[in-house]
Amino acid sequence: MMKLLKPSDSHLMILFSLLALASASATVVLSYQYVPRAAMSFIENVETIDATIPAPVPSERYLPYVWKMTDLYERENGRWRRRAEPGRQVSAVFDLAWDDGKATRLQLSGDRHFSGSRIHFVTSAAGFSIDKMYLGENFWRISRDGLRWSESLSFVVEPETLPDQVRVKASKGRLHFSSSTKIRTYVLEFSRQPEFASASTFVFHTQQTEFAWDMRQLGYLRARGVDAKGELTEYSPVVKSGSL
Repeated sequence: MMKLLKPSDSHLMILFSLLALASASATVVLSYQYVPRAAMSFIENVETIDATIPAPVPSERYLPYVWKMTDLYERENGRWRRRAEPGRQVSAVFDLAWDDGKATRLQLSGDRHFSGSRIHFVTSAAGFSIDKMYLGENFWRISRDGLRWSESLSFVVEPETLPDQVRVKASKGRLHFSSSTKIRTYVLEFSRQPEFASASTFVFHTQQTEFAWDMRQLGYLRARGVDAKGELTEYSPVVKSGSL
C-alpha cells in the first residue's frame, strides 16, 4: 500500500525528488526538507537596500563658534573651576546637503580616517542640520547601507569670543564690573601667578556688577562677561591685587 509522508502544520514541505520503483508493490519515497514558516515570512518581508553611494554637496569651509561658559569652566563640589582643556565636542548648528532625498546615514568625525570618535545621524531628507560637532576640522561622509561610504568632505569650527570686553575697577575693597547691556553675569578669576594656570586659579561666578574683594591679597585678577546664551567675552585687562 502506498504511504505518503505528511509534514506537520508548523513546517512547509518542499518537494525535491520523486523516485518510483517499477513494480506493482513499489513504495513511493518522497524527499523533502522543512523550512520554518518564520524564516519564510522573514524572506518574504526583506526590503531591498539601496546601496548606491550619494554624493555630498560641499558646504561652507569655516564655521565661527563662540565659546560658551560650559566649554571652558565646570562645577565641582559646588565650586567653579577652569577646565585644563576645553571640551572637544561642542553644540552648534551647521547645514550639510547631498544630491537626493533618500534615507541616508551621516557620519561625522574629527579624524579624516574615521577611526576615532564619531557622531552618527540618520535622515530621509536631502540635507540635514547637525547640532553636534568637533572643535577644529570635522570630516563627514554619507551612506545608504552603512557599508559603502561617499568620499569625505570637511569643514572647520573656529572658536572665538564675543567682541565685548569687561572692564574691572578696584575701589574701597570692591571690584566694579562694567560692560555692554547684553552681558548678564561675570566670571572672575584670581591667581597668585600671572599665567593663571588652571590648577592654581580660583573662579567666581556672579550676577552682581560689584564684588567684595580684599585688595591686600597678593595676586592677579581678571574677568569676562557671559551673555544670555552662555557665550563668553574676552578677558578684561589684568588687575594686580595687593598693589593698591
